[in-house]
Amino acid sequence: MCPGRFSDGNDVYVVTQYEAVRSLFADRRVSNHPPEGVHLDSMRRRGVPEELLKYFDSTIMTMVPEDHRRVRSLIDRAFSVRRVKSLRPRIELLADQLPDRMDPESETDLVAEYAHPISTTVICELLGVDDEYRQGSVKFRACVEG
Repeated sequence: MCPGRFSDGNDVYVVTQYEAVRSLFADRRVSNHPPEGVHLDSMRRRGVPEELLKYFDSTIMTMVPEDHRRVRSLIDRAFSVRRVKSLRPRIELLADQLPDRMDPESETDLVAEYAHPISTTVICELLGVDDEYRQGSVKFRACVEG
């Protein structure tokens, strides 16, 4: 575990080792829920329009542990091992195609040019978002994530 900084400047801790992550998830004293107002302030600084803030103030990623467990139990089936395995060919295709779009002569932001397009595409496909709306989804996600 090491200290880090979120894209909006807030301090965070980054945990990458599997056993440490599992241990933290099992510890009821630990929460991903930001202190009151921090999440909203972060989204404002990243340009999320005021009228949309209410829709993102409580996402599954920022819910208090009790609410997170309740909602997570409702969506677990959508992310079953079988369902996630069925996504593998599509994710591998995206992972293979995206580097071809990158300019080898310039610096590339791998999060913006690789990680976000893969996750946004997969999420849109899971939710049934039509192709015509996906580009808007990518722009919207960029606004929300900063």
